[in-house]
Amino acid sequence: SGPSPVLQVTAASFEKDVLQSPGVVAVAFTAPWCGHCKRLEPVWDQAARELDGQGAVLAWVDATAETSLAQRYQVTGYPTIKIFAKAGTKSYEDAEDHQGDRSVEGVVDFLRMKVDRAGIPREIPEMVDMATLEKHCGGHNHICVMVALPHILESGAEGRNKYRGVLANVSKSFRSFGFLWLEGSSQPSLESALEMTFGYPAVVALSLDRKAYAVFRGSFSEKGISGFLNSVVTGRQATVPMTSLPTIETVTPWDGLDGAPVEEEFDLSDLF
Repeated sequence: SGPSPVLQVTAASFEKDVLQSPGVVAVAFTAPWCGHCKRLEPVWDQAARELDGQGAVLAWVDATAETSLAQRYQVTGYPTIKIFAKAGTKSYEDAEDHQGDRSVEGVVDFLRMKVDRAGIPREIPEMVDMATLEKHCGGHNHICVMVALPHILESGAEGRNKYRGVLANVSKSFRSFGFLWLEGSSQPSLESALEMTFGYPAVVALSLDRKAYAVFRGSFSEKGISGFLNSVVTGRQATVPMTSLPTIETVTPWDGLDGAPVEEEFDLSDLF
């Protein structure tokens, strides 16, 4: 499962990890001897994994060691949870008390709601290797949306970012889904296996653990893709079994720039 994505925060790192975080931050003030804190720890870890890349992070403070932070936030019981729900730079005064549901589902749902209210855009990662696929599409009963975008020479940076913007907006309504994009024809085995070869942009909803996928064949728009994903959720969308996961190529991530055509060198003497 890898190292925990929960941030271990101290007074020295609080400004960078919490106040300068671009997204929503949930901070648990804890004590090493506290039984409720021990029960919260795996919840915090799992919630942080589910929210990874979705505009919310979870942090953990040992309030018995970080006494200045504990005093500033008047921590008298453990765990005390403070939410910094503002997008962008925060101040120490932006903390809100959180007394709500402390199950994984409760924490995740609450923080997704805070992310939506703060209007924090969701970053859709590029699939550059197998690790990216496993990180965003792995897990039990998890639906992943994979989008193959036109080659950079066809769309340019501006066109590509418009496509990514559509995806980011769709993803706000489907926070529990994984979202990935790739450059069309960069993953030939995968694209062939998932029927993403009819032109770009191509959209597929995929469940790795159920070994099934569904292909979207409508127009690439927020309304069209959202309708498709709703039909996947409700079971109205037919799915196709996937026999095995094809080879995932490791590719160089997009640099955010317009593409430069590859100029072939040739000898003038070849023409005569």
